[in-house]
Amino acid sequence: MYYPIPPGSMSEASAIEFLKNHTNDVLLFCRKRAPPGVHDVMLLVKDFLKFAKEKPVDAFEIIYDFIVPNEIKIGWIKKYLFAKPRVINIIGERDSGKNAIVY
Repeated sequence: MYYPIPPGSMSEASAIEFLKNHTNDVLLFCRKRAPPGVHDVMLLVKDFLKFAKEKPVDAFEIIYDFIVPNEIKIGWIKKYLFAKPRVINIIGERDSGKNAIVY
């Protein structure tokens, strides 16, 4: 059902259609992201909808990332990391856990 989508690869028309079909997900996203003390989530929804009209592909990517379960995202990351050898550079202060990250 879910599949990784390269950023910016969705067409504007498809993004608009997706957002229309996932109105409840947009509302849930805005409710969960509402700053503490904000009781009128509809203002947040209106702001997001305004953003979605201006940049539907970006809004699609935000909502799609929100509704994809974390287990599936972890699978995508593992597949990406282990599909072929990769060179990774890890930088950090001494004793910050760089070796632990590598292992």
